[in-house]
Amino acid sequence: MRQTFEIQDDFRITEVRIDPESTKRYVDAVRPVYKRGHESESEKEFWHVTCLQQTIQALIEKNYEWASSQMTEDVELEFLGGVGEVFYGGKGKQAVMQAAIRNYALLEVQKPELISLVAKGDVVVVVAKESGKVCATQREYELHFIQHFTFCDGKIAKIFGFCDSQSLIDAVKPVA
Repeated sequence: MRQTFEIQDDFRITEVRIDPESTKRYVDAVRPVYKRGHESESEKEFWHVTCLQQTIQALIEKNYEWASSQMTEDVELEFLGGVGEVFYGGKGKQAVMQAAIRNYALLEVQKPELISLVAKGDVVVVVAKESGKVCATQREYELHFIQHFTFCDGKIAKIFGFCDSQSLIDAVKPVA
């Protein structure tokens, strides 16, 4: 059974169709890949990483209802550094989802590359680099970033991001 969810952001109204079978196939595919290199990790940490992977994938695929279901009601999203000038943050599930939708809509041709991922207890820390284009200006950017995720009862409770954002800030600025 597919569920439909409609969410309005600053750019458009998006209708999302969620296919539970696709979600199950994703979990089944991710688990063995993760477990191969991390047999010593606890089941809790494994599920936090899996939840994070699925939530990011759901946002990319515009499965907003499913992504939202993986967050606590009082989830927080915060960016520090210059990237705070570009990306929105928020407190509460609705505000965080609106910010995430807007933030993803700013960029295209995103090419993230994972450098490091550490899962310990209720925390997952991701270090990565990414290149892509800003939709509005069609200018390219390249940056390194750190994202710190805190989980509560198996759901994302806090997202903290920091990056070397000058390239992104320059790419966002209108051409004079």
